Amino acid sequence: MKRLISCVVIFGVIFDSGGGLGIRSGALIVLFIFTMLASIKTARGINNRAFIAMLAIYAIAIMGQIIALLNGVSFSATLKYSFAFYSLLFFLIAANNGYLSISSYCDAAIIFSLIIIIFFLSRLFAFVPIVRVFESITLKANGMFNTKVFSNSSSILPNVYFQGTLALIPAGVFLISMKKNISFLICLVALAVAPSRFGFLVLIVFLLIVRGRRLFLVAFLLIAIYLLIRVSSIEIPAIIDLNELFSVNSYDNIVRRNHIESLFSLFNENPMYLLIGQGPGSYYFTTGYNAFVDSIEISQVDLLRRYGIVVFGILNSLFFGFLIKLSKYYGSRQRGFSMALLAHYIVSFSNPVLLSLPAMIFISASISEYDYEKTIKALTPFEST
Repeated sequence: MKRLISCVVIFGVIFDSGGGLGIRSGALIVLFIFTMLASIKTARGINNRAFIAMLAIYAIAIMGQIIALLNGVSFSATLKYSFAFYSLLFFLIAANNGYLSISSYCDAAIIFSLIIIIFFLSRLFAFVPIVRVFESITLKANGMFNTKVFSNSSSILPNVYFQGTLALIPAGVFLISMKKNISFLICLVALAVAPSRFGFLVLIVFLLIVRGRRLFLVAFLLIAIYLLIRVSSIEIPAIIDLNELFSVNSYDNIVRRNHIESLFSLFNENPMYLLIGQGPGSYYFTTGYNAFVDSIEISQVDLLRRYGIVVFGILNSLFFGFLIKLSKYYGSRQRGFSMALLAHYIVSFSNPVLLSLPAMIFISASISEYDYEKTIKALTPFEST
């Protein structure tokens, strides 16, 4: 029962990542109710070490909001970009009470992937009933749902890119770490057709890293090549265009480079921003868009600008310290967590997903399972006697 509730909640958060449909809010309310009831009944919270870490994160979030308010940012804007920090403690308590888990996250990701694939095929082949459902959903959903016509051909590709699409990255990497080959392939195909070129490439790279020495890798590579051939045959180069992805002079990379140059200019003009940041919800001018923006594609740049280099260093130290612990001490499942979180960190260099709610859920569930396995391992010698 708990796994079903967890799956439904996580799916709601991923599917409606932007909150436009109201599903995310409903899912969080359901999670809050079940978590509070379970906490009252079992009195299970979090351990002291995790609690201290949460207090430090809360202090960082509050300080960031204060700095933003002093810089003239509205309270609602500061809360919007600080909510992920505040949600972490709640998600961790929910995970400790069994209402958030990595297994449920992967279940939700597979369902989400199948929906993306079904919507893509329905739009590609004009299956009207499902297309109408898709159109009614995307009226309020956040993402990219237009069609793209390529200048060098008459091909048209329907976009089915929900805001939560990149939540498939940690799920996909964890699934291949656990040898869940079919489930991994479903996530891979969903990223290909959404489309997310960088997300697709990250999964392929981690496939090579995690399962590179296994014979069935050949089968996966053949499938990947087949997908690329199929894509080329209908002239849809935007799904996987590695030249465009890695070219220094590609449009996306020029925009990102201008974002970073604009950040350096901001720090030169206001050196204190490098130390303490502008605060969440603040705006800065970037030549990447030639406009004032409060968020850009590169999550790490946003984190540095909002909170300054000290907090940036602290948060990255906590994150990578946890990854090292996961990969060093425990079995394949924990190493799977570390690989999945590393993949998420990498993909956040091209998309603002580093501190998204799906990411906070995955991190909380990883911490919860890590602490549980460590406790079991510590108790085993005493139980055997």
